[in-house]
Amino acid sequence: MALRSIYSCSNITDLNFKEFVGGVSNHVLTVFCAGAGTGDTDIHLLFIKRPLVKQTGESPDNLPTSDKHGEPGLRRLNSPWVRIEISGQPVRRMDAVFVWNERQVLRDQAFMAGGAPSSKASPVSIDGAVLGQYSAEYDNLVLRAPIGRAKAGLDELATRTPPEILWLYQHAVQSTFADFSVFAMAALDAILAKSRPGYTI
Repeated sequence: MALRSIYSCSNITDLNFKEFVGGVSNHVLTVFCAGAGTGDTDIHLLFIKRPLVKQTGESPDNLPTSDKHGEPGLRRLNSPWVRIEISGQPVRRMDAVFVWNERQVLRDQAFMAGGAPSSKASPVSIDGAVLGQYSAEYDNLVLRAPIGRAKAGLDELATRTPPEILWLYQHAVQSTFADFSVFAMAALDAILAKSRPGYTI
């Protein structure tokens, strides 16, 4: 069996993304190769990171399009996390794009905690200024609300704040001693680290 697949985690600095790439790669190669028999196998894996906050100068990370629409025996799988195409001619081949989407992690965790399901579309990164506005509004309407008015503030925010962002804020340290966005990002890091194993096996 000839196996052609090149990937490296050595230049990835984000620990959660690094573990995602390494864990998924090892699992895919093990499972796919186990069922490949003795024929040639060609595997191409692409990993994309979508952070919660859009990075300065970040270019669009649209997933590559396929040119195999009419190929016989083609099998496809699409989800918010992965797009896989497997074909068997002339060699057994897998093309897969895996997306580490921090906002999707929040959606998943919020839903599993009992929240309402969000849009099925894969969420995009949020502009930093927009997220900063969400944080400031949460600080003003919830954390600094007069006694007995925090619930009303949450209800108001729910009409214009993405549910996964509001869920994140509710799981952050509820403090006004510093910019609330600092506590929100700390909560994001903790949630990603805790959730990561469920996305890498």
